[in-house]
Amino acid sequence: MLSIVIKYSEYIENIKEYMEESPYKTKYFINSLKLQPATFYRKLRLNTFDTKEIKTLTKLLFPKEAYYEEFKRNFKKSKQDIVAGRVVGAKESQKQAREKFGL
Repeated sequence: MLSIVIKYSEYIENIKEYMEESPYKTKYFINSLKLQPATFYRKLRLNTFDTKEIKTLTKLLFPKEAYYEEFKRNFKKSKQDIVAGRVVGAKESQKQAREKFGL
């Protein structure tokens, strides 16, 4: 558990370098976090982004990894749904789609 905390701490300390190396401009991060520029720069200088902000920044900085993690999470949930019997047949699925989208 301690190693996770240490890695997270190192990640936060290096977040500024990750942003500088990214293809995005600082304004993009500011707008994505919905922060005032002064607040953003203060948080960047003091490394005081909260976990929600770090999660948003990580998705922006490493989109492929974020997509992969989301895919793994959804796949695991799908497997649990199958085991629990929460599935719908193809014909029923098509019927629901027609009703929902008026096809």
